Amino acid sequence: MPPNLPIYPADQDTRSEMADAGLMAVLLLPITIMVIAGSLAKYLQNLPPPWRSTMEVFVFLIIPMLLLNGWFFYKYGRAKSQNQKLENEYKTFGQSISATLIDKEKTQEIDNAPTYWLYYQYAPDFIVKAELKNRQKPYFDLAIGSTLTIEYLPQEPTRSRLK
Repeated sequence: MPPNLPIYPADQDTRSEMADAGLMAVLLLPITIMVIAGSLAKYLQNLPPPWRSTMEVFVFLIIPMLLLNGWFFYKYGRAKSQNQKLENEYKTFGQSISATLIDKEKTQEIDNAPTYWLYYQYAPDFIVKAELKNRQKPYFDLAIGSTLTIEYLPQEPTRSRLK
C-alpha cells in the first residue's frame, strides 16, 4: 500500500442494519401486545383491582417493552432514511469509474465471523477502505492490482462505493 496517503471509508449500504432493526421491531411487537393483553385480562379479572400488582406489571414489564419496541422502530426508520438518501445521491450524482485494488485484509475477532476489507485507489492522493458485505465477498478473491468498477460522487471525490 502506498505510504502516507489518507484512507477514507467507502460508503456502506445500510440495508443490513435496517433489516436487523425491522426484524427485532416486528418480532417484539406481538410479544408486547400479548403482555399488554395478558395484563389487561388479569386486571379485569380481579376487580376490584389489586393496584400494587397491576402497577408493578405495568411499570416493570409493559413500559420497558414499549420503549424497546419504539427504539427498534426508530432504528429501522433511521437506517431506511439513510439508505434512501445515499441511494438518491448516487442515483443523481454518482459516476462510475475504474479503481485499482491495492490491498485486502481479513480480520477475525473472537466469537465473531471474519470481516473482509478491500483497499482501492482511483485518485492519486487517497485510498478508500471498503468493508465487504455478504453479497460482495467475491471481490475478496480478486488479485491485488485488479481493476474494480466503483461509483463515486464528483462533488465529494473521497466518497465512493463498490458497484
